[in-house]
Amino acid sequence: MFINRWLEGDSLTRGKYDTKEPIISHSVAALFGYLVRCNNQIHDFQHKAIKEFLERKGISYSYVHDVIFFKEDAVSFEKALTELGKESVKVRTELFFYLVVVSETDGVTDFEEKIFFDKIIKTGIIPNYNDVTAAAKKKAATERKRFKKENSLNHTGKRANPNSKDNLFRITQKEYVNAISHCRKIAETDYKTVKPIVDSIVDEGKNFYSNLSVKLKNNVDFHPEVVEALESFSKAIETQVLNEVKSFQYEFAKKETTVEDFTIALIGKTKAGKSTLRAVLTGCGKENIGSGAQRTTRINDIYEWNHLRIIDTPGIDAGSDRDDEDQKIAEKVIGESDIICYVASTDGLPKNTREFAVNLAKRNKPVIVLLNCKMNISGGARLRRFIENPTEWLQADNENKIEGYFYPIRRLAEESGVSELISCKAVFLYGELMSKDERYSEYSKILSDNSGVNEFLVSLKDAVVNKGAFLRSKTIIDDTVTECLKWTERVRHLMSPIETMHNLLSAERKNTETKIKKSQDRLLSSATKVIKNAYNKLATVEASTFAEENYTEKGDISKKWENHCKNINFYEKLGKEIEKEFQSFSDEISAVVNDLFEDLQFEFPDMALNTRISNSSAGGFPFKELFTFAGAGLSIAGTIALILLESNPVGWVLTAAGIVVGLVSSLFKNKAKRQQERKNKLYNKINSAVESQGEKFLEEAISKLRSQSNDCVSQVMGRYDELLSGLSFTSSFCDDLINIMSDNIDTLNVCFAERITEYISGKAVAVSNVEREYGKYLKIYTAEYIDLSICDFGKTKGLLNEEVTIINIGEV
Repeated sequence: MFINRWLEGDSLTRGKYDTKEPIISHSVAALFGYLVRCNNQIHDFQHKAIKEFLERKGISYSYVHDVIFFKEDAVSFEKALTELGKESVKVRTELFFYLVVVSETDGVTDFEEKIFFDKIIKTGIIPNYNDVTAAAKKKAATERKRFKKENSLNHTGKRANPNSKDNLFRITQKEYVNAISHCRKIAETDYKTVKPIVDSIVDEGKNFYSNLSVKLKNNVDFHPEVVEALESFSKAIETQVLNEVKSFQYEFAKKETTVEDFTIALIGKTKAGKSTLRAVLTGCGKENIGSGAQRTTRINDIYEWNHLRIIDTPGIDAGSDRDDEDQKIAEKVIGESDIICYVASTDGLPKNTREFAVNLAKRNKPVIVLLNCKMNISGGARLRRFIENPTEWLQADNENKIEGYFYPIRRLAEESGVSELISCKAVFLYGELMSKDERYSEYSKILSDNSGVNEFLVSLKDAVVNKGAFLRSKTIIDDTVTECLKWTERVRHLMSPIETMHNLLSAERKNTETKIKKSQDRLLSSATKVIKNAYNKLATVEASTFAEENYTEKGDISKKWENHCKNINFYEKLGKEIEKEFQSFSDEISAVVNDLFEDLQFEFPDMALNTRISNSSAGGFPFKELFTFAGAGLSIAGTIALILLESNPVGWVLTAAGIVVGLVSSLFKNKAKRQQERKNKLYNKINSAVESQGEKFLEEAISKLRSQSNDCVSQVMGRYDELLSGLSFTSSFCDDLINIMSDNIDTLNVCFAERITEYISGKAVAVSNVEREYGKYLKIYTAEYIDLSICDFGKTKGLLNEEVTIINIGEV
């Protein structure tokens, strides 16, 4: 085997970093488990390499197993790293070297693996880590090539000659090599075509957030608060879209490393039989298969041979607290898989299981639903009963039992519009596994022939040998379209609140301005009444009171009048009344804005649609805060006070020159009459002066109020327009990204359409344009004439969920 050669002979064990020094703390072995946990997947050859390395060092594999299976007593990463630091320099270097080799042998180093190694490097315990890493990567690449070469001669682990049919699909080696070579040739061509498009998309996605932030910050036309609000949108873009861009970049990198291989993913409910199916297909892991009583997979196990990959994933819906995590791990392989085998069992097909299988098909992935009979026939009586009636498991209670299981998922597939992509087959995997066991060798043929596995393998052979090239194109080109559509939909989804708010604001702008103008008119009208009433009272009641008390005074009594005005708090009361009116105006404006935005408070949505939250919570878009006028009345109060001081009523009345006393005539009048005349004269003077100056003050005050309220109206509408401008800018910026994505999707659809026409016509045809509604129809416009009579549209049955139409626009 490859691993034996790797660790023996001229392998790494005799390399520069190998040491015979023992590892003191076996806890350090847990680091291999945490390396595997970085991306939650491991290839069979990596698995064996770890096991054999630890065996050579005399260390139990249980340290790795406990980490991978999330055992509570597993050694923590921190402890394993601490213990590594206590080892000798040679041991530390050797272990680090092997960690890098294991990581790099699959050809992909993802973000989490980089973090893993950074943590080790930052401790400073690995001297010359750059040299060690470079040597490990070089060795990993060499061993990867050697592994590929050796396994190109193997069939499920068995050596075969060119004419042998002892392989998975029961065809000759020559037939298999020809088919898989065609798949590889098509995939390599498609990858080279798609790679620059993907690079462009990734660059656009990565630049989008930073460019949006920079443009918002540098745009002087936007109010700082508007920029701050819009930056919450760009943050949502960063955390949601940008993360997906990085994830897709990694997913596409996996396509590159697997471009030569056809990939089959085994997904399904926990304990349904995926690992048993894996053992049947690969011949590996039989020792871990029980009767379905335990979980055997917690990460994605990858098996490769002869350019065929089978991925065994963790079971979903186990009823544990790790269900969501296990499902995410299983879903990671969907993008790189050419066909998916969804394993269910006669324990039942609950709604969530059916929905998961259908959702796989919605991604335009062909899905074979395997209904695995959960019967244990290893006992004597039960085995004899099976041998006597080997098809009983298909019929059981009634002849339609298996079909009864299939009916719900077929109905859901039809309702979801993906019935073309889902096929159903019944299998008895444990019976097939028993057929390979020497203990049941006398029943081997009857067990295998009646397990349903041969019929399933015929479907797999058809998928790989006859349809494999087209399925590879689907994985490389069409799955990229799926990801692009998902990104575009996410950006649109994030934009929807922006567009909703912009449309509402645009529609309500005139109405809002009218309401605010009416509030301003009410302010000016009310303030006019307040001022007139105040000065009317001052000119009558207060003037009369003052005259009554001061008619005997001689000379300039301005000071006394001024003191009287102060004593009755004329200035303060008038200022507060006007301030009150202005505050009422401010409250009315706030009410208008609050009413406008009351039903439009939200955070930028996450994966769930129609998210509604309370105003101003974390990540929300603080629209209402942009229109706050608290404290506006204070500024107007200061303005009114200034007017009052500049137009002091004392200056408007009573000076010595303004009082003329008729001394002569007064001698002929009685005392009471003379007193009344003095009072009247003083009152008339005050009344006349106050009325005159009150009109002047009213004009000046209303002018000031109009100016101040105009400023407020301008502030509201200006902020309104700033927000509209900011929303429009952001929407336009996002539209640019969507247009770029749409152009790339169009390019990818043309590439895929050319593969479709080649597949159904048998000849390469240039395509000029494609109209596509994903999952429904695909119209192909050819750039050159093609004879439609030679096109076998039926070949897409079971491979595409869309109605394909070819329209000739090229010349005959």
